[in-house]
Amino acid sequence: MLRLAFANLKYFGNLPPRFPDAELYKGAIGDIVGSGMNFGAYSNRIDVMMYVWFYSIIQFISGNIYITIINMNTLFGSLAIYNAGKIAKEIKDEKAMIITMSLLLAYPSLILYTTDNLREGLVLFFITLAIYNLVKYIKYRESKNILIYCVLLIPIFSFRVVNLPMMVVCGVVGVVIANRKTINIKYLIAGSILTCLIAWIIVYNFTNVRITLDYINQTLNRDRFDSMAYLVGLRYDNWLELIAYIPIRLFYLMFYPFPWALESYQYLIVTISSLYEVIIVLIVIIFLFKESKYIKNKTLLYSIISFALICLTAYAVVKSEAATRHRLQFMWMFPTVAGILISNQISIIYDKKFKRLYKK
Repeated sequence: MLRLAFANLKYFGNLPPRFPDAELYKGAIGDIVGSGMNFGAYSNRIDVMMYVWFYSIIQFISGNIYITIINMNTLFGSLAIYNAGKIAKEIKDEKAMIITMSLLLAYPSLILYTTDNLREGLVLFFITLAIYNLVKYIKYRESKNILIYCVLLIPIFSFRVVNLPMMVVCGVVGVVIANRKTINIKYLIAGSILTCLIAWIIVYNFTNVRITLDYINQTLNRDRFDSMAYLVGLRYDNWLELIAYIPIRLFYLMFYPFPWALESYQYLIVTISSLYEVIIVLIVIIFLFKESKYIKNKTLLYSIISFALICLTAYAVVKSEAATRHRLQFMWMFPTVAGILISNQISIIYDKKFKRLYKK
């Protein structure tokens, strides 16, 4: 309810920030509905067209009430938070679920980008639901969970095409982790290559994304004109350089903009969100090292961190501007892990206190 109240206050109060993409989507959806649902080729990107077409239908059904789109995106964002909470509960307990959901409700980027006419709420819902089923598959090894994960790749692809290859890689990693004691290496290699190849063929035919240094450098060059661009002069001359620069690019993707890079009040919220992300990741690192021997379900915990890093690394290689919207799709996994670790820490403190009282 609070998220819906904020979304409506922001819209009707015309509060900043306003997003260019949201205005473009609004115009395209309005044109389609106004033309009597004449679905035209609004964009050469299939994921953008799918989003516009989907919400054109929703707006038409609602009687051409635009706020319906914002409210639905807000709802999808709330369901994404709930899915993340279910992941925490699956790994730890209900207390971890409550802490995780509280952390995500306070996540500035999640508040900002899932309460507007942007794709983030919709994409986050399907990604969190997919990861939830992947975690359940690793834990229980039930075929239905990996099947649901595969089915969810369809809407993930439909609303953000470039996420498909990295989500496929996460799926392969999840299957390997779940079957690590019994898996046949030959079948694993063959299956992984075939699965990734199919995913890449789909992306290759439906987008202009290419795995070449020229394409990556062109993407980086385009980002340098952004007002929040970083590492502007850093380019790849060969594949070894690309690999060598991954750590620094990953660091920037996860935490930029830094406070000292703030040049305008309009970037204040994303800067605060970056500070939030730094604190969350520090909590994860400290608790992982401090209480490692007390952590249960380490495999599931490290699996989530692996999924986040796989996807963030893929974005880091080709991004050179403050991609707070893009990283949100996967950074939510760190507050989820933090919620589990905080819950674990509370249990440790309680157990130690109980033991001392028991001894007395």
